[in-house]
Amino acid sequence: MWVAFAANGSSSSTAGLFVKRLLPTVGATTKVPRSSEGSDTLTPSQSTAFVARPGGGLYVASCIGYPTCTKVGLWRVGADHPVTVPGSGGARDIALATGPGGRLWIAWTTYHAVKVVHTGPTGAHLSRVRTVRPPRAAPDLYGISIAGTNRSVDVVINNGSALYHRRIGLR
Repeated sequence: MWVAFAANGSSSSTAGLFVKRLLPTVGATTKVPRSSEGSDTLTPSQSTAFVARPGGGLYVASCIGYPTCTKVGLWRVGADHPVTVPGSGGARDIALATGPGGRLWIAWTTYHAVKVVHTGPTGAHLSRVRTVRPPRAAPDLYGISIAGTNRSVDVVINNGSALYHRRIGLR
């Protein structure tokens, strides 16, 4: 069992996103690379995007940059650096999901759109970014949640007063 969490510490070693193994034995706390700039960090406004990929590996998707998110990073726990998700500047809320075949799905909101990208079944090689316009009734976006399959991802967005669902397939 693992946990991922955000911390607003007073130094570069105590601010940012972190992962820690809890069971079967407690492990060391490890900082997600590039999850802060010095002691400045963008704390997620929803659950930290953290998954265990079928086929192996633990992954965190997080904002890189401060005071705004200049890009999303996808980090495999234990790797030296996160992989930059192309076209992800200006991300706000980030969600991460797996498909049963090992594919990772990453989705994020901007102020008026949802962006989605996926990996191949091995967890590598990012697809091109898809932009999904939310329904007209959802002009502002305040949260995102996703559930992935091998061929599509279900996206639920929150506009502050209602939830909206979209299914997005592979291209």
